[in-house]
Amino acid sequence: MEQDSSREAAKNTFIQELYERIESYIAIIEKARNDLVHFSELLRSCIRLYEEESGQKLPEEMLQRAGITVGMTRTGIIPLQIRPMAAVTGSHVYSIPEAVFEVMKTVDGALSLNDIFERVLSRGYGSGVKNPKEQVRIALIRGVKRGLYERVAPNTFRVNPSIRSKRYQEVSAGIV
Repeated sequence: MEQDSSREAAKNTFIQELYERIESYIAIIEKARNDLVHFSELLRSCIRLYEEESGQKLPEEMLQRAGITVGMTRTGIIPLQIRPMAAVTGSHVYSIPEAVFEVMKTVDGALSLNDIFERVLSRGYGSGVKNPKEQVRIALIRGVKRGLYERVAPNTFRVNPSIRSKRYQEVSAGIV
């Protein structure tokens, strides 16, 4: 009996040590993600400054050497291999439609498809998709059909006001 209880105590101690080790690894990974977001933003600023000052694009092979997958938008190069919004906010967005909704719910007015696309990319989403801009467009059109968004002009969308007002009521009432 005494031997069984000491085994059980040893097992519980071992399990607790494993749990604590897992927590410490998670903390290290979270810090690394936040650092990656920070350095990605610094890199993006440096790339833009370099391109503005030199009038030249940064050589793609230089970025590839650093292991950076890039995409082009109107505002320049945006690293796509990380998901900064998820790293910073703890949000668990896994699909383009969810990323589009995350972008749209933070905007009070309407946005063009290009602006929405850039914001989705700047948050690190779309890297695993063959044609991310088309996926954003499809997500918006499906959102219009489902009543999430309204098309206010060609390729310009906003969150459906009835949904926005319902969301504000929930927030003010403390439901969410």
